[in-house]
Amino acid sequence: MLTVGLTGGIACGKTHVREEFERLGAATLDADLLARQVVEPGEPAFEKIVEAFGDEFLTARGEIDRKKLGKFVFRDEKARRTLNSIVHPEVIRLQEDWLQSLRSRPPSQRPAVAIVDAALMIEVGRYTRFDVLVVVQCSPEEQLQRLIKRDGISQQQARQRIDSQMPVAEKVGYADHLIDSNGPYEETRRQVRKVYGKLVQGGSS
Repeated sequence: MLTVGLTGGIACGKTHVREEFERLGAATLDADLLARQVVEPGEPAFEKIVEAFGDEFLTARGEIDRKKLGKFVFRDEKARRTLNSIVHPEVIRLQEDWLQSLRSRPPSQRPAVAIVDAALMIEVGRYTRFDVLVVVQCSPEEQLQRLIKRDGISQQQARQRIDSQMPVAEKVGYADHLIDSNGPYEETRRQVRKVYGKLVQGGSS
């Protein structure tokens, strides 16, 4: 089983690429979903977040107000680092549990390719645990417009979120495979199919 890290900049099309890999037969995991799970009440990260940021970031139901907390940390690098130091270890632990569960299957039931989709994989230095790294990119202008449209935020807010991550141009340098999502969706799908064919063969070239 080949393990693959899938990453790229925010709003660069990672989700569509992951979904296409899944349609082709890869086992996939979305780290964003794990990040939501680990901050639920009763989870270790929940208590640490409340302790670090206060109950002003809780909803009336006693849950983490992800939107409010997100706005805050995107404006404050120190706060963002604190939040990441709480959430990322828990997310990585669940990723490893998932990969181990796949490895423990009988050989005939293991997927040929297992893909973990995570936006900050390179930033937190955990990309090296994967056999292969796939990076999804688009132009800075396209990225900005997609993010504004997707999240319904201002240009300033979108730039803050983009600037909180490593520039996509830098991430490209880490890639074993690169998928450019600037063009029509069918062109992106064509690239995914080509990369998947190489992954199934077990190679990164």
